[in-house]
Order: sequence, then structure tokens, then C-alpha cells
Amino acid sequence: MLRLFSALSVCVCLTVSNANAQPKQVAPSPALQAEFDAFIPKFRAALKANDGAAVTALTKFPFYYNDAQRDSAYFRSKVYAKIFTGSVRNCIQRTKATYDKDQLGA
Repeated sequence: MLRLFSALSVCVCLTVSNANAQPKQVAPSPALQAEFDAFIPKFRAALKANDGAAVTALTKFPFYYNDAQRDSAYFRSKVYAKIFTGSVRNCIQRTKATYDKDQLGA
């Protein structure tokens, strides 16, 4: 029971702090939104099929992971299964997708 209470407390705290910390979103340009709207169905289909090769093909490389620049081979062999677990893939299928910039403004 204590574990459940602790887990719920952490979730509530994260939700509250996340809601307060989110900066104002700026709408992407129409061209960028169209590109995003075309990308999401392909990405979701690849995740639904658990197709690491297709997800890799949709990913921009190199990317930074574990304190180093990584390529597509590393992504497929070491990262894909760690990041895109079954619960994450299911969540991406159910959740509304919105375009947002990362912390670097990209």
C-alpha cells in the first residue's frame, strides 16, 4: 500500500509541476504542421507493427544518446527497444499528437 501511495504521490507531483512549468506553445508554420501531420500516421504505423527498421527510417540521424552522437545502426540495435516499449508504443497510438519544439528550439 505504501508503494502505491508513493507512486501516486510522485505522479501527482509530476503532473502539477509539469502543468506549471510548461512554456507557452507557439503554433508551427502551416508547412511544418503539414509535414508533421504527414509524419505521425507513418510513425504510429511503424510503432504499431513494432517495426524498428521503419522507425529508424523515420528518425533523423545522428542523434545524441547516452552522452554521445549515435547513428542508425546504434539506434536499431541498442536504443529502439529501450525507448519504444509496448506501453510507450500503445501510449503513442492513443495520445493526441501535437508539434512542439525541443529544449534546443529545433
